[in-house]
Amino acid sequence: MRLVGVLLALLVSLEAFAAEPDVTPLYEPAMVLRTSNFRADPSTNQPPLDTFKAGKQVLILGETKDDRDRTWYAVSLYDGTQGFIFGKLLEPLPDFPKAPNGLGTTNIEDESVAQQLVGSHGTTLKWVGAQPWGELVVFEDLGLYYLKGRQQGEGKAANDVMEIEGFVTDIDSEGFTLNGTISYELHQYEKPVNCTRKGTHRFQRIADSNTWRASSVAKPCGKWEDELEIYLRKE
Repeated sequence: MRLVGVLLALLVSLEAFAAEPDVTPLYEPAMVLRTSNFRADPSTNQPPLDTFKAGKQVLILGETKDDRDRTWYAVSLYDGTQGFIFGKLLEPLPDFPKAPNGLGTTNIEDESVAQQLVGSHGTTLKWVGAQPWGELVVFEDLGLYYLKGRQQGEGKAANDVMEIEGFVTDIDSEGFTLNGTISYELHQYEKPVNCTRKGTHRFQRIADSNTWRASSVAKPCGKWEDELEIYLRKE
């Protein structure tokens, strides 16, 4: 990860945060999920020091609670600048799995779409249900985009789940291509349905919307057809 090279240099910063009684020490690289304010303290009482776009990577030094019992993270930037970001706006960086042979970086034909894609989004599979949305996060590391998401059903679909994971190989103005796995388990019907599809999956942007939909694959698992959608986050 990009942050590995600065870990030792930030040990002093970590000790400083740990010395504060209200901050629980952590030491974890993370990514901003959506547009986020960077603040001098864990509150909104003062104007932000800066504003970051989705995809910004930071190092979490510790966590604390505000007077409303909400979590804030004490973080450090690459240049050593320290501050706070609201807890729900950060996601720890995963341990990236080994990329498929020959896949070095994601081919980007439309940079604006790539910038939209990185960060947190909603996702649903029709057979699990339209609500509640699952969460899908797209990470970027050294030019390679990695996607991971999950939806869990509720009510009669409480045992239904959809999971998606893999590397984004191409991003263009019409959508993106995923090299990975889409799987789901459905238990709300007469017979349980289990489906796992590995390989290349194309997600097409629906015209005049902020939605990407998996290209139709006729009957990938018996009578079931995928209707998997990803919804661009609202900033």
